[in-house]
Amino acid sequence: MTDASSTNRARPRLKRAPASANPIDIAMEAEASGEPLEGEAALLLRDQRRLINADLRHRGWQIASERVGFALKILTGLAGVAVATALGVMIWNAAHADGVILQPFKVPPALAADGVSGEVVAGQVLDELARLRAETLAPGEARDYGDDWGRSIKLSIPTTGVSLGDLQEALRQWLGHETEISGEVYRTPTGLALRARVPGRPGLKVDGPADALEASAQALARQIYRDTQPLRYAFWLGSHDDPAGATQIAQPIAIAGRTPAERATAYEVLSDARNNVGDAAGGITMAQEGLGITPDWSGLWSRLAINESNQGHWENAIRAYRKLIEVLPKDRTLALEWRDVTIPRAKLADLLADYPESRRQYRAAEGVPHAVLDEAVQLDTFPARAMARMHDISAAAARLDHPRFALPWKAADNEHQLLMHRVTKAYYAEDWPAVLALSPSYLALSARYVDHAHSPEFAMIGVARAATGDARGAGEILDVLAPDSDNAMLFKGRALLAMGDAAGADRLFALVAARAPSVAHGPLYRGRWRVEHGQPAAALPFLAEAQRRAPHFADPLKYEGDALAGLGRWSEAQAAYAKAEPFAPRWGGLHLKWGEALAKAGKNLDAQAQWKLAAALDLTPAERAELQAVTQKQTP
Repeated sequence: MTDASSTNRARPRLKRAPASANPIDIAMEAEASGEPLEGEAALLLRDQRRLINADLRHRGWQIASERVGFALKILTGLAGVAVATALGVMIWNAAHADGVILQPFKVPPALAADGVSGEVVAGQVLDELARLRAETLAPGEARDYGDDWGRSIKLSIPTTGVSLGDLQEALRQWLGHETEISGEVYRTPTGLALRARVPGRPGLKVDGPADALEASAQALARQIYRDTQPLRYAFWLGSHDDPAGATQIAQPIAIAGRTPAERATAYEVLSDARNNVGDAAGGITMAQEGLGITPDWSGLWSRLAINESNQGHWENAIRAYRKLIEVLPKDRTLALEWRDVTIPRAKLADLLADYPESRRQYRAAEGVPHAVLDEAVQLDTFPARAMARMHDISAAAARLDHPRFALPWKAADNEHQLLMHRVTKAYYAEDWPAVLALSPSYLALSARYVDHAHSPEFAMIGVARAATGDARGAGEILDVLAPDSDNAMLFKGRALLAMGDAAGADRLFALVAARAPSVAHGPLYRGRWRVEHGQPAAALPFLAEAQRRAPHFADPLKYEGDALAGLGRWSEAQAAYAKAEPFAPRWGGLHLKWGEALAKAGKNLDAQAQWKLAAALDLTPAERAELQAVTQKQTP
């Protein structure tokens, strides 16, 4: 009998067939059962895995290829944008090209054999044009001057056979407004002639000796400058001591210029030219005529302000400077730098007797390039005048003796400006001998620049003559002074005081006070002479009015202190001197009087400190004697 259990162990177990023919399903089912696949199923799965791996590798390359293609498209697009941008810039530059291009001059073979090529001659002309351009102190755009050799980029554009330089040239010729000038050099019986041809204009010609080719090239450059930029050349002539030449060019343009802007600019030149020959009244007329055409033209407001100030029309000048400060920042015809209002603010502060502010503004102007060129030596002389009016005579003298902004091509104007302000410095120091010593040179030099009837320096000489007892010499000047000039009448009043005519002087001071209600000098002098003539109580209302008009002016406060001291009001006098000190910290006479008030109040140590300070500062001869007298009284 056979054992049933033995029979079962001997029979092999059959494997279950896969539930699906899908290789992935077979693999998943085998993984779940834990039994390894064998035979054809395993081979099938291996083949399927190879196919999957191959497919994954293919898809990876496909993705990478797609990404590279996308990147290439971006780069191509960016390159296209860059090319389009570059082309746009080239088109913009071409459309705004307004320069003057010199082609090489044709030269005789003999000259070329000596090494003088056409490029050399044209280069000499260009050098002079560059100098003229740099020395032209005029607002607005200036035309560029360039050569016609070696200035284009010779980079070929692929597949076109055209260089970038060729493209640039074609765009400039198509869209631009450049003026191309050709020229030639040829022999004449007396030497060499240079001829230049400007399209649409008669030829320009200069004759000269054969050994003066460079001088002839410079003369030709001036003709080209005049022909291509007449108003800028007129500005150049005006700043180089040729107002007649400037007028000759500007006059027809002012009358019949193509645009209001062109006519306004011509009137600027004419106003400058009149002022430069001492005809400030004519300068005012030219500025007013130009403003009738262009009412907000800042350059004309500037000329009007300058000429009104030179005429001594203080209130008119103040109005013009305020208008200039309003319109200048809005003047879109000017480059941003030319809209700076530092200089107008300095000159307005000067008229309003705010001398600390005037000094600050002039110091700031030293950092404005166009102001340095336009004002030139006046950036030395006007700050020196402000220092003198703050009674810092030593600082004013140092600035005048060592100017920093004197332009070399304005030597005559430099000399006149410096001499004029040396007279002013000596006047405010009440150094009458120094004023008289300077007067012959000043009178000789200023005759061509200044209308003496309106000149404050001329009137100062009259005061110095009167103060030194020369009544006849003073009268010769006083009779010339113009009644419409506030400056002239103020100094005439000072001269009359020196000659003992207090009533006549007071009438002139009252005239100035009424005619220039924004200016402190009229009431100041009405109060000052009363203090100095023993009428302190009568002086106080005038000095209070002067302070109201000019709150940053030290003089009304100092003389108020003197008036209060004259009334025995020592504490109030000390307060007035203390208020004046920030506006004229180096005024020796102020510290002298302050010390006297302190001494009267019994503050001897404080008085000694003020007198020590005064002794180290500038004092008039009379103040120096007074200091010596008071310090001797205090010495035990």
